[in-house]
Amino acid sequence: MDVIFDPNRQGSPAGADPIKDGDQKTFMQDVIAASREVPVLVDFWATWCGPCKQLTPTLEKVVRAAGGRVRLVKIDIDKNTALVQQLAQMGLPLQSVPTVVAFWRGQIADLFQGALPESEVKRFIEGLLKLAGGQMPSADLLAQAKAAAEAGDHQSALELFGTLAQQEPENAEAFAGVARSLMALGQEDQARQVIESVPAKLRDHAEIASVRSALELAEEGRKARAKLAEFESRLAADPDDHAARID
Repeated sequence: MDVIFDPNRQGSPAGADPIKDGDQKTFMQDVIAASREVPVLVDFWATWCGPCKQLTPTLEKVVRAAGGRVRLVKIDIDKNTALVQQLAQMGLPLQSVPTVVAFWRGQIADLFQGALPESEVKRFIEGLLKLAGGQMPSADLLAQAKAAAEAGDHQSALELFGTLAQQEPENAEAFAGVARSLMALGQEDQARQVIESVPAKLRDHAEIASVRSALELAEEGRKARAKLAEFESRLAADPDDHAARID
C-alpha cells in the first residue's frame, strides 16, 4: 500500500487560495504540513453523494470568510482509495460521506459527518479557530451576520452577532444585532435584557438607541393587541356590552 504519511514525501506548495483539491500524493504537504501553520479541514466527498453537494459549497463559503485563518482540502474518496483505506485503518470513520476532518499541528483535532447547516459549520470552524488561538475576522463576522439577517436566517445571525460581541465587547453593532435577532425570533424579553446589559459607554450609541425604540414600539403593540383581545372576548361573551365598545 502507498504510505500516505511519509515524512520524506514532498507535495506541491500551498497556494494563496485557502481551498484546493487534494489527493494522496500531496496529502502530507497540503494537510499535515500546512496544519502546522493554520487549521486545515479535509472534506472527504464523492461525486455520487447528494449531501456532499450541499455541504461543500457551505464549507467553501465559511472557509473563505475566515480570511485565511483556516484552509480546506477536498478529497474525492473514489480517486484516493489508498489514502482512505490508510486513514480508515487509523480509526477515521470514512465509510460514509461527507466526512469533514479538522487537522491542527499535524494531528486530528475534530471531525463531523453529514451535511450540517451553515450555522453549525460556522460554529465548528469557530471552535477550531479558538483551539488554534485565532478568531474569524470581525469584519467578516459582521458581514455574514448582516447577510444572514437579511436572508431571514435569524438563528444564524444571532450566533454570528453573539460571536462578534464576545470578540469585541464594545461593538455596538454586535449587541444591536443580537437584540434584533432575538426580536425576530420572538424573544423580546431576552432582547431587552441584552440592551439593558450593554456597557455604559454604548448605551447612547445610535444602534443601541434604535433597538431600544423598536423594543418600546413592540411593547406598545403587545399592549394594544392584548387590549383588543380583551375587547373581542367581552363582545363574544356579551354582544350587548356597549361599555366594551366604548373602551
